Amino acid sequence: MQILGARESDWSLIVERSEETVWQDLSPQRREGLEKELVAQRLKGLISEIRDDRSRPHQAFVARDEEGRFAGYIWLTENTDYFTGQKQAFILDIYVEEKQRRKGLGQRFLELAERWGRERGYRFIALSVAAHNLVARGLYEKRGYQEEWVGMSKRLLE
Repeated sequence: MQILGARESDWSLIVERSEETVWQDLSPQRREGLEKELVAQRLKGLISEIRDDRSRPHQAFVARDEEGRFAGYIWLTENTDYFTGQKQAFILDIYVEEKQRRKGLGQRFLELAERWGRERGYRFIALSVAAHNLVARGLYEKRGYQEEWVGMSKRLLE
């Protein structure tokens, strides 16, 4: 498995997989009454904003198997902690193709992300994960990531 910086031609797959995972990561109550395509359009806009923002670093990496097939990606950036104002490395998205899961690729992506952050002098690296994504949460905890904030919501209108 080879991991290299994403090429422009990789972005269509990155966006496609990101659309899938964002939709799956939304809670059922959030998805109710939403059109998947509207969520996808919003996501595409957010991705474009980040990619076009030259004021903060970001980099995506793509994994390919021995035959050159897309196996997954990780997208990293810098963000600012809301309370401390400190800049930190941030994992925008991480994705591993279904048939490549549980083979260590997620671990390799996290190692790469942590190295990326250290090389840039960040004290911390952060990410967000869906509460119900227990497999991903287990991987992050195994790597030493800790919960800091828990987002909660409640439906107000039917």
